[in-house]
Amino acid sequence: MKKIIFCFLALTVNTSAMAMNISTHGMASKRALHQATLLKDGNVLLTGGVSSLWPIPWTLSSAEIFDPIQNRFFSAYGMHDYHTEHAATLLPNGNVVISGGNRSAVMELFNSKTYRFEKLKAPLSARAGHTAHLIDGHKLFMIGGYFVKINFAQNSDPQNDFIPLESDQRLLTPTFNKLGFELVPLKTCEVYDLNTQTAYEIPYPPYFSRLTMHRSLTLPNGNILIVGGMGNRENMIELDTKTETFRLFGKLKEPREDQAMLFLNDNEILISGGTNAKAITTPSFEIINLQSGIASLLEIKMHEPREDHQMIHLQDGRIVLVGGEIHGEPDQILKSVEVLDLKTNTIEISSNLFPQGKSDHQSTLLKNGSLLMTGGEEISGSISRAAYQARF
Repeated sequence: MKKIIFCFLALTVNTSAMAMNISTHGMASKRALHQATLLKDGNVLLTGGVSSLWPIPWTLSSAEIFDPIQNRFFSAYGMHDYHTEHAATLLPNGNVVISGGNRSAVMELFNSKTYRFEKLKAPLSARAGHTAHLIDGHKLFMIGGYFVKINFAQNSDPQNDFIPLESDQRLLTPTFNKLGFELVPLKTCEVYDLNTQTAYEIPYPPYFSRLTMHRSLTLPNGNILIVGGMGNRENMIELDTKTETFRLFGKLKEPREDQAMLFLNDNEILISGGTNAKAITTPSFEIINLQSGIASLLEIKMHEPREDHQMIHLQDGRIVLVGGEIHGEPDQILKSVEVLDLKTNTIEISSNLFPQGKSDHQSTLLKNGSLLMTGGEEISGSISRAAYQARF
């Protein structure tokens, strides 16, 4: 592996003045492994997730709304099915498609005019932990993920039959645990036509056999770039949405899964953290150049390595990294937020912004420029009802 050089002179630490105007809100429900979607009216829609992980995960069919004008959360009309580790995709008309996250193949639509959920025809496959992209205004490309095979007793509670993914080891060699479930990675991309509510599948090419815990973005040319993940840790793969074929786009400098990823501009993508092929959570950043297909490591690193975190591009160009965890036995849930400024090549940290830690949460940049950070797993293993709103 290429040696990563850390530039100490470029590192700036500021634990007191980085975050300002922090406020705490109580959500309507405890939730982690949920989705948060900024609606066109400026409100935030929170869907699904789990309200507990142990001894049995309790999955949610509930939804709620954050109103930034009133600075409050409100319970919304419930969804038709429970959804955990699902995808929520904003449509051009302001509606939101909720796909997957259930033992069954499910799909539903949040109507932004009525604020109610409408059930759609089922897709072909049940999947969770996938990514979803809207192409040509009506084709939803659902990439990778996993499904759950259950061998519970007949009197088990179907509400709890979905087991959210907590350990990649379960996917490396699928085995049944004492509850009788098996997590099986999917080997297809499913394309769902929202106009006709019909679907078909695209199989993966031979050079990767499965895909979950990856990240993906829609490129300016309308194709989809898939980065990292189990079964694909070091690869960058481009899915041509016209020909519906895959090609190897390039290689990461450091293999990753559960990393964060965003556009810096039309030609560059920033990647942060994740867990590498040795099951070590990394503090590194790298930038993908979309013209050359080459990834380059940055000299600057995070103060704390992190995976399952959120990375948000602020309106002033700085980048916020929120919470996450360090892989281990057990995982270490992080309390910190870091702010990266690529113009000055500095990174600041607020080490104890979340007293109980925050991982598998959601972060949403509101139209007023503040950042809303909702739910997540805490250090104790419990699920948080707290939401934080902050300006950096």
